[in-house]
Amino acid sequence: MRSHLAALVLTTVLATTADLAVGADGVGWVVEPSGTTSTLIGVWGSDASTVFAVGAKGTVLRHDGTTWSALDIGSQPHLTSVWGTSARDLFVMGDKGLVLHHDGAGWTKMETGATVNLDAVWGSSGQDVFAVGDQEGVILHYDGTAWSRMPSGTTNGLFGMWGSGPADVFAVGMGATILHYDGKAWSPMPSGSTQHFTGVWGSSASDVFAVGSGGAIVHFDGKVWSPMASGTTQHVFRVWGSGPSDVFAVGSGGTILHYDGTSWTPMASPKDSTLYTVWGASAGNVLAVGPGGTILRYGGAPAR
Repeated sequence: MRSHLAALVLTTVLATTADLAVGADGVGWVVEPSGTTSTLIGVWGSDASTVFAVGAKGTVLRHDGTTWSALDIGSQPHLTSVWGTSARDLFVMGDKGLVLHHDGAGWTKMETGATVNLDAVWGSSGQDVFAVGDQEGVILHYDGTAWSRMPSGTTNGLFGMWGSGPADVFAVGMGATILHYDGKAWSPMPSGSTQHFTGVWGSSASDVFAVGSGGAIVHFDGKVWSPMASGTTQHVFRVWGSGPSDVFAVGSGGTILHYDGTSWTPMASPKDSTLYTVWGASAGNVLAVGPGGTILRYGGAPAR
């Protein structure tokens, strides 16, 4: 992978012998057949039967609720993240400023003017989409017509993005950077950490989590960011939850953490390789992806 996000992991173990990791409650993470050996880096869906995973060498997979199938989008560089409003309004980010849009019928390359790798995308609607780059503090915005660069106030690389609405958007990155957009301008926020951040997600404007290197997790209560005990020193790449008391975070060494509203605890993982991102359709249907076409699913049987 050329992405600086992946370069933050010094070593990645690509071998595993387990295919199932079940907790005491009988519910656990299982390996799901993906049909590819390409590294998968991003995953998003509009619902449980419309899910997309993207990754190395232009890989795009679609899950229809039963199986994963590959989509042919031609020769493309590494794809890093995906977000949309539906299967007919899908944005895929990639290396060297690449943005692809899918309208349900075909793929269109969008002009961005950026040359850095775009590592995260989030929007409040199809006419209000943000993306961040891994160098130069790049933040791009799409207004439904064109992409343009926004003043970010930083030169640090940015790797993660999430918002609760058009006037409440967060971006995180190198050097403990956390930025907030209030609908008018981006401004820095004290993070209470010295680590690099690569992922951010929240259940509301006053319940936001940022994760990063050294097992760093910080929480925003609407006023200040405060450090949380994660129980790991592994790099935590991404975070997603179904609500304030059901949050998942994934990272290097097969790290999977769960937050129950009180504390973070490790979950058994069937893979000891890096997990690059996590997303779910519901509390009982969560996906994590990584190298070698790895797809893990929590809360249900693997698709066949």
